[in-house]
Amino acid sequence: MKLNYFSLPSRFWRYVRIVTLSTVCIFALGVIGVSYGMWYADGIIRNATRDLNLGYPGEARYSLETLSSDSFHKLFLRLHLVDDEELMRVRCAASVSDAEYEQAVAVCTQALSYAHGSAIRNEIRFNRAAAYIRLTFLGMLPKGMSLAIADYKEALRTDLHSRAAAPLEKLNLLRASEVKGKPDKEGGDSRPAVPMFDESPSNGAVGEVGRGY
Repeated sequence: MKLNYFSLPSRFWRYVRIVTLSTVCIFALGVIGVSYGMWYADGIIRNATRDLNLGYPGEARYSLETLSSDSFHKLFLRLHLVDDEELMRVRCAASVSDAEYEQAVAVCTQALSYAHGSAIRNEIRFNRAAAYIRLTFLGMLPKGMSLAIADYKEALRTDLHSRAAAPLEKLNLLRASEVKGKPDKEGGDSRPAVPMFDESPSNGAVGEVGRGY
């Protein structure tokens, strides 16, 4: 059987065209998949922000936690294909507003590693301070008062100055009274009730949200 040398070039280029077309199709499908994933994640973040502003922090927190735990979107976060700064900022506010204080401390602390702008970082600290205060009064975080004071001091440097100043003053007065050991009229603890700290968590990019404490 004679080998037809003239057929080799045409057969070779046919294979090249098939491989090239397959590669282009796979790449196009990949781009479409990534684009859809980014659009889907951004939509969840927008909807969670809306839910948070409408007073549904539980729904916002659940949807953001689901997004963060999804393996597909974890890859997106690592590759910075999703606005991870915005995602963690809203998760922090939602956790505090939904009274998940222990989780809020962890989420807000993690959010600081994603946040770059000073305004957002101090907003996160403001919200984390609210969680510290609640945990302190629940007896779950003995050093929470000092941690809250440190966070509020950082928040004083931004537009949250007026909101951070009030609880910071209350905390300083409270700590001073505890140092002096002043009892109340009935001889009990002079520490005031939690409602003294009625500051709501901040979601500064879209307005104030959350419920009082």
